Amino acid sequence: MIRKLLTDCRGKIWIVMSVSLCWMSAAGCDDLSGAAGSDSVKSRLFAVQYITEVKNIPKNAKELRLWFPVPKNNLHQHITELAIVTPLKHRVITEKKYGNKMVFLSLPNPPSRIKVEMLFRVRRYENSARHGRSVDTRMIKPALQADNLMPLSPEIRRIAERIAEGRESNRDKARAFYEYIVEQMAYDKTGTGWGCGDFWYARNVRKGNCTDYHAYFIGLCRNIGIPAYLEIGLSIPTQPTAGETGGYHCWAYFWDGTQWIPVDISEGDKRPEMKDYFFANHCENRVAFAIGRDVVLEPSQKGEPLKFFIYPYAEVDGKPHADIGKRSYYRSLKEQDSR
Repeated sequence: MIRKLLTDCRGKIWIVMSVSLCWMSAAGCDDLSGAAGSDSVKSRLFAVQYITEVKNIPKNAKELRLWFPVPKNNLHQHITELAIVTPLKHRVITEKKYGNKMVFLSLPNPPSRIKVEMLFRVRRYENSARHGRSVDTRMIKPALQADNLMPLSPEIRRIAERIAEGRESNRDKARAFYEYIVEQMAYDKTGTGWGCGDFWYARNVRKGNCTDYHAYFIGLCRNIGIPAYLEIGLSIPTQPTAGETGGYHCWAYFWDGTQWIPVDISEGDKRPEMKDYFFANHCENRVAFAIGRDVVLEPSQKGEPLKFFIYPYAEVDGKPHADIGKRSYYRSLKEQDSR
């Protein structure tokens, strides 16, 4: 049992008696060689509090299983002081296909409600293609495969070829897709069907949120042999300096033949003055939690693969349990807070 003083993102100070601490330093990071860190690269330091509350668990339940994503170090973010705050036994596990990290908790004869919190600090760097560092080739193969809602088909290939006609390089073709989607779609979360990341919904309805924009883009890329994949996390406001993050945000990468190029099409559409920036750049006001679609957890869930993995997922006696409260808070930190 570890006794640790923690301050959450709303300024509350706790002395926690049952907490799993995962201290992450540069020596223990994943793929941090050459990470953004020079004065020429914009960065931001902030703390995040991620709260999971499973509610209305049936009285006769024999087992609750709970998973939620854990952010990890990569080229563009450095996680420190990560703490899982719960008296319940749990594990931090890495799934095999995408390397996503998660907390897994299995509880026999659970009470009607449980609550778990995750706290961490993150130094997030601007991710720009001009930095030339995202060269890991392990994602190329899965980034060419079909997903449930982003299929491979002759029809989609014909659509992609028509949009990219006359473009030679992967980067020029991806830029044609980016421009086309910004022109054709509207950021609109009214009605039903949006938010699933369904290629054909985005193509036919021409509106949605970030998952729909990027499913459209990734589907076009993959159908003409350009590797592309989704990353998902939280968007962190710049003002106010502390508060609730709101919902998730997602973005994409494509392989130009030498490196992974970042794109954020929904942001480019919502902010026309930044449209050129968000092709080949991700700003530093975000934190990534997971990558990929059709995610199979570790250990495997009994239910269907997840469309994407940003929110907690629970099963009671082998069946999905949807009554889960999920909230996240942030607090901007000053440089002296990192010392």
